[in-house]
Amino acid sequence: MFFDFTKVDWTFVHSIMAENNRRLSRTHRGHSDTGSSEQKQPLLLSGQALVDQIEDNEIDVHKFVHAQSTATEPQSPTAVRNILFQIADLTNRGTLPSDRFRTWEIGANQASLTGGPAISGPEAKIAPQLIDAAVFEFCDALWRRWSELISDPIPLAAWSEWQLNGGHIHPFYDGCGRISRSFAASLLVRARCLLPSFDNKAAYFEAGNRSTAAFLQYYSERIEACRRTYPSMEKTLNTQGPS
Repeated sequence: MFFDFTKVDWTFVHSIMAENNRRLSRTHRGHSDTGSSEQKQPLLLSGQALVDQIEDNEIDVHKFVHAQSTATEPQSPTAVRNILFQIADLTNRGTLPSDRFRTWEIGANQASLTGGPAISGPEAKIAPQLIDAAVFEFCDALWRRWSELISDPIPLAAWSEWQLNGGHIHPFYDGCGRISRSFAASLLVRARCLLPSFDNKAAYFEAGNRSTAAFLQYYSERIEACRRTYPSMEKTLNTQGPS
């Protein structure tokens, strides 16, 4: 669904994405999750201090995402990776006890050390020592598919988001969900496609863990849900896309 983001400011992006984070992210509520491994150290902040830092970071991330509406096309996989890393570093600014990437193994259907639902689905995540290469391979694949942002952006955005979050890469020390959603949103903003409005974590991961096709269907339905949430923006929408 075509949406001209140059007709709105960054607060429109923020209103959608902040609500998605509220519904899907534990860190967004001040919870430093260490349930994936004994090797994962708590974040540098907790409680209200963490909430305040995350909200400050979130604003800058969403300004960056909105700015993609006028950004130039990346000329290499390295340029795509730079976009991803800018989002990741802004998201986790001032919170990480370690470097950018995950340093521990995550198996298939792995239980949380702190209780609650499993922290992973049926697919094990790649080993830590392979993350750097896997991220570059991901960015290379995305760059080679970049033209899809003109012809049919939703499948590419949905694939990108799931690969970085619930899929096999899950590369970052913390915030994979928020980073993946922001990165996928940056692709949709570039493509002038409305963003998804997610409902809840259970539905999100159930669709993603079922199949690529199921997640794409869910993702498309949540974009339509966003359109229904903002009926006052109807004049900015054009289902035919740019001519």
